[in-house]
Amino acid sequence: GVRLSFARADITCVCVQGMSWEYAVVQSPVPNAFVVPGGKVVVFTGLLDMLSSQDELAAVLAHEVGQGCGTQSILRTR
Repeated sequence: GVRLSFARADITCVCVQGMSWEYAVVQSPVPNAFVVPGGKVVVFTGLLDMLSSQDELAAVLAHEVGQGCGTQSILRTR
């Protein structure tokens, strides 16, 4: 598995000015990750155990941050 702590400092989102991101790891065998409004990314240990490199983790986190940017854009236009 891959550890989240190595990658989180390298992720920046420019879609929402001044938005800070938080990352959490949930102890669960379920291979999943998701983002909630407000810039919180959650990754389950089941997914971390499946990853074999920091590059794969970066791809997962980038996907979730991208989803979060889209969600924030939608929320700001309403």
